[in-house]
Amino acid sequence: MPKLWTKLAVFLLVASVAAAGCGKPQTDGTAAGSALQERPMEATIKIYYGNEQGQQLVERTARISYNNAGDKYLATLNALRTSSDPKLVPLFSGITFRSAELKERQLTVDLSVSKEGQWGAPGEELTLQALKRTVFQFPEIDRLVVLVDGRKVESLMGHVDLPYPIYRNG
Repeated sequence: MPKLWTKLAVFLLVASVAAAGCGKPQTDGTAAGSALQERPMEATIKIYYGNEQGQQLVERTARISYNNAGDKYLATLNALRTSSDPKLVPLFSGITFRSAELKERQLTVDLSVSKEGQWGAPGEELTLQALKRTVFQFPEIDRLVVLVDGRKVESLMGHVDLPYPIYRNG
Protein backbone atom coordinates (compact mmCIF):
# COMPACT_ATOMS: atom_id res chain seq x y z
CA MET A 1 0.00 0.00 0.00
CA PRO A 2 2.82 2.53 0.66
CA LYS A 3 3.98 2.12 -2.95
CA LEU A 4 0.54 3.23 -4.13
CA TRP A 5 0.71 6.40 -1.98
CA THR A 6 4.20 7.18 -3.30
CA LYS A 7 3.06 6.75 -6.91
CA LEU A 8 0.01 8.95 -6.24
CA ALA A 9 2.16 11.68 -4.64
CA VAL A 10 4.61 11.65 -7.56
CA PHE A 11 1.72 11.79 -10.04
CA LEU A 12 0.15 14.79 -8.24
CA LEU A 13 3.51 16.57 -8.09
CA VAL A 14 4.15 16.08 -11.83
CA ALA A 15 0.59 17.15 -12.69
CA SER A 16 0.81 20.34 -10.62
CA VAL A 17 4.17 21.33 -12.16
CA ALA A 18 2.79 20.73 -15.65
CA ALA A 19 -0.34 22.74 -14.90
CA ALA A 20 1.71 25.67 -13.54
CA GLY A 21 3.67 25.88 -16.79
CA CYS A 22 0.54 26.05 -18.94
CA GLY A 23 -0.51 29.49 -17.73
CA LYS A 24 2.64 31.35 -18.84
CA PRO A 25 2.14 33.93 -21.60
CA GLN A 26 4.11 33.31 -24.76
CA THR A 27 6.59 36.03 -25.68
CA ASP A 28 8.48 34.28 -28.44
CA GLY A 29 6.78 36.05 -31.36
CA THR A 30 3.97 33.52 -31.73
CA ALA A 31 0.40 34.70 -32.13
CA ALA A 32 -0.17 34.74 -28.37
CA GLY A 33 3.02 36.81 -27.86
CA SER A 34 2.10 39.25 -30.63
CA ALA A 35 -1.24 40.00 -29.01
CA LEU A 36 0.63 41.57 -26.09
CA GLN A 37 2.34 44.21 -28.28
CA GLU A 38 0.99 47.74 -28.21
CA ARG A 39 -0.46 49.33 -31.32
CA PRO A 40 1.20 52.61 -32.34
CA MET A 41 -0.64 55.76 -31.35
CA GLU A 42 -1.27 58.54 -33.86
CA ALA A 43 -1.74 62.28 -33.61
CA THR A 44 -2.19 65.25 -35.91
CA ILE A 45 0.27 68.00 -35.04
CA LYS A 46 1.34 71.43 -36.28
CA ILE A 47 4.82 71.79 -37.71
CA TYR A 48 6.61 74.81 -39.12
CA TYR A 49 8.79 75.37 -42.18
CA GLY A 50 10.50 78.34 -43.76
CA ASN A 51 8.96 79.83 -46.88
CA GLU A 52 10.90 79.69 -50.19
CA GLN A 53 12.79 82.88 -49.38
CA GLY A 54 13.53 81.76 -45.80
CA GLN A 55 11.96 84.91 -44.39
CA GLN A 56 8.90 83.65 -42.51
CA LEU A 57 7.36 80.55 -41.01
CA VAL A 58 4.67 78.53 -42.71
CA GLU A 59 2.42 76.28 -40.60
CA ARG A 60 1.35 72.85 -41.79
CA THR A 61 -0.26 69.86 -40.16
CA ALA A 62 1.29 66.42 -40.13
CA ARG A 63 0.32 62.98 -38.91
CA ILE A 64 2.76 61.22 -36.57
CA SER A 65 2.90 57.71 -35.12
CA TYR A 66 4.57 56.81 -31.86
CA ASN A 67 4.70 53.84 -29.49
CA ASN A 68 4.24 55.56 -26.11
CA ALA A 69 3.51 59.00 -24.71
CA GLY A 70 7.20 59.77 -24.23
CA ASP A 71 7.93 59.15 -27.92
CA LYS A 72 5.33 61.71 -29.03
CA TYR A 73 7.71 64.66 -28.67
CA LEU A 74 10.58 63.02 -30.53
CA ALA A 75 8.22 61.97 -33.34
CA THR A 76 6.93 65.56 -33.53
CA LEU A 77 10.43 67.01 -33.71
CA ASN A 78 11.49 64.52 -36.37
CA ALA A 79 8.52 65.61 -38.50
CA LEU A 80 10.26 69.01 -38.81
CA ARG A 81 13.19 67.48 -40.68
CA THR A 82 11.52 66.91 -44.06
CA SER A 83 8.95 68.50 -46.33
CA SER A 84 7.01 66.98 -49.21
CA ASP A 85 6.37 70.49 -50.58
CA PRO A 86 9.37 71.86 -52.53
CA LYS A 87 8.25 75.43 -51.73
CA LEU A 88 8.71 74.84 -48.00
CA VAL A 89 12.18 74.80 -46.44
CA PRO A 90 12.63 72.16 -43.70
CA LEU A 91 14.66 74.24 -41.23
CA PHE A 92 15.72 71.11 -39.32
CA SER A 93 16.99 69.01 -42.24
CA GLY A 94 20.56 69.17 -40.91
CA ILE A 95 19.57 68.59 -37.30
CA THR A 96 19.37 65.21 -35.60
CA PHE A 97 17.13 64.98 -32.56
CA ARG A 98 18.84 62.64 -30.10
CA SER A 99 16.21 62.73 -27.34
CA ALA A 100 13.19 64.63 -26.04
CA GLU A 101 12.20 64.08 -22.42
CA LEU A 102 9.33 65.69 -20.51
CA LYS A 103 9.76 66.08 -16.76
CA GLU A 104 7.82 68.43 -14.50
CA ARG A 105 6.37 70.36 -17.48
CA GLN A 106 9.84 70.96 -18.96
CA LEU A 107 10.82 69.37 -22.25
CA THR A 108 14.56 68.79 -22.61
CA VAL A 109 15.61 68.30 -26.21
CA ASP A 110 19.09 67.04 -27.06
CA LEU A 111 20.11 67.56 -30.68
CA SER A 112 23.10 67.62 -32.99
CA VAL A 113 23.62 70.20 -35.71
CA SER A 114 25.52 69.13 -38.83
CA LYS A 115 27.36 71.51 -41.15
CA GLU A 116 24.35 71.37 -43.48
CA GLY A 117 22.11 72.42 -40.58
CA GLN A 118 23.88 75.75 -40.05
CA TRP A 119 21.96 78.88 -41.00
CA GLY A 120 22.81 82.57 -40.83
CA ALA A 121 21.22 84.75 -38.15
CA PRO A 122 17.78 85.07 -39.84
CA GLY A 123 17.62 81.31 -40.49
CA GLU A 124 18.65 80.51 -36.94
CA GLU A 125 15.96 82.85 -35.59
CA LEU A 126 13.33 81.14 -37.79
CA THR A 127 14.57 77.72 -36.64
CA LEU A 128 14.19 78.68 -32.98
CA GLN A 129 10.73 80.15 -33.62
CA ALA A 130 9.67 76.94 -35.42
CA LEU A 131 10.99 74.86 -32.53
CA LYS A 132 9.14 76.93 -29.90
CA ARG A 133 5.84 76.94 -31.81
CA THR A 134 6.04 73.22 -32.46
CA VAL A 135 6.85 72.29 -28.85
CA PHE A 136 4.48 74.72 -27.14
CA GLN A 137 1.45 73.42 -29.05
CA PHE A 138 1.36 70.78 -26.30
CA PRO A 139 -0.35 72.23 -23.21
CA GLU A 140 1.64 69.98 -20.88
CA ILE A 141 4.88 71.80 -21.79
CA ASP A 142 5.67 75.12 -20.07
CA ARG A 143 9.47 75.21 -20.51
CA LEU A 144 11.94 74.08 -23.15
CA VAL A 145 15.63 73.34 -22.66
CA VAL A 146 17.74 72.78 -25.78
CA LEU A 147 21.01 70.90 -25.47
CA VAL A 148 23.50 70.45 -28.29
CA ASP A 149 25.30 67.12 -28.04
CA GLY A 150 24.25 66.87 -24.39
CA ARG A 151 25.55 70.32 -23.38
CA LYS A 152 24.09 73.75 -22.76
CA VAL A 153 25.38 76.18 -25.36
CA GLU A 154 25.07 79.95 -25.73
CA SER A 155 23.68 79.69 -29.25
CA LEU A 156 22.28 76.96 -31.45
CA MET A 157 24.25 78.03 -34.55
CA GLY A 158 26.35 80.93 -33.27
CA HIS A 159 24.09 83.90 -34.06
CA VAL A 160 21.11 83.99 -31.69
CA ASP A 161 21.22 83.69 -27.89
CA LEU A 162 19.69 80.51 -26.54
CA PRO A 163 18.05 81.12 -23.12
CA TYR A 164 17.79 78.41 -20.43
CA PRO A 165 15.00 77.55 -20.19
CA ILE A 166 12.82 78.94 -22.94
CA TYR A 167 9.41 79.74 -21.44
CA ARG A 168 6.07 79.28 -23.17
CA ASN A 169 5.16 82.95 -22.64
CA GLY A 170 8.69 84.30 -22.98
